[in-house]
Amino acid sequence: MPSNRDYYALATIEMTEETKKPIILCMFSGGLDSVGVLYRLLTAPEYAGFDIHVHHMHLLNREERAEAEGHAVTALYQAYREETDRLFTTT
Repeated sequence: MPSNRDYYALATIEMTEETKKPIILCMFSGGLDSVGVLYRLLTAPEYAGFDIHVHHMHLLNREERAEAEGHAVTALYQAYREETDRLFTTT
């Protein structure tokens, strides 16, 4: 089970129809904290019984970093898929 410190980025929601596993929703900013949380979710054995869904919001700001951040998040997703055996869905 997740520890109390993990709950800031996680929410358990309903089970998926296909696997009947509970889903962990990981809110993913692409920053250091969320990168570490997602890595833990995908590699730690205590989360093997959960499906993982990762959600990233593209924020438009005056620094106009949304496009660059979007590319970085996509690259991180690809790296996790290549380096771990876990499947995860994204929005």
